[in-house]
Amino acid sequence: MEEFLQNYKSIFSNEQFESFSALCSHLCGLDETEKVFTKSKDISNLILPLKLDFETYSACMILPYLRENIDLNFDENMTNIFNGSVDIAKTVIKISNLDYTNQQTETENVRSMLIAIAKDIRVMIVKLAEVLYLARHTRELSHEDAEKLHFEIREIYSPIASRLGLSYVKSELNDLNLSYFKPNEYKKLLKQVAEDSRNGKE
Repeated sequence: MEEFLQNYKSIFSNEQFESFSALCSHLCGLDETEKVFTKSKDISNLILPLKLDFETYSACMILPYLRENIDLNFDENMTNIFNGSVDIAKTVIKISNLDYTNQQTETENVRSMLIAIAKDIRVMIVKLAEVLYLARHTRELSHEDAEKLHFEIREIYSPIASRLGLSYVKSELNDLNLSYFKPNEYKKLLKQVAEDSRNGKE
């Protein structure tokens, strides 16, 4: 965990870093297998290059625990410190429950999402980090969940990543979507890129 925390030391104030460290230690203690904690770290690290605020990264850590319905078991002090982060994570879950595959409700749902973006853009950034994490681990999803995820990436999340200027997120989401929907074409593309790279070095 120490290596993970050091990545955030330069982003936070000393007080924030101490609180974030305490949060990580607390969450790790709630997860005997550390599987959920590892997921939390991975999601948070996906947006580390953006150098965002304390509440956003704390929300990334908390989100997978709420997904798994694990009681955070915060004392009063931690509740006060992380209340904003919990709210962000809960809103991420709320917008995740919208059904984008139903054409009759698509417009209404997209509008609801845009309202969420306008209210707090951090909600959408955390959601994009979670989506990118899931796309990297598509093989762990059921066929139905994988289909739904990649449909939403194509129709919703990749365009929103572009709109927010998160080019590296959009680029990887598009690559992962191509590898899912058109694996052979994706392999050919990777082969071509590798050949172009070798030729460029000669």
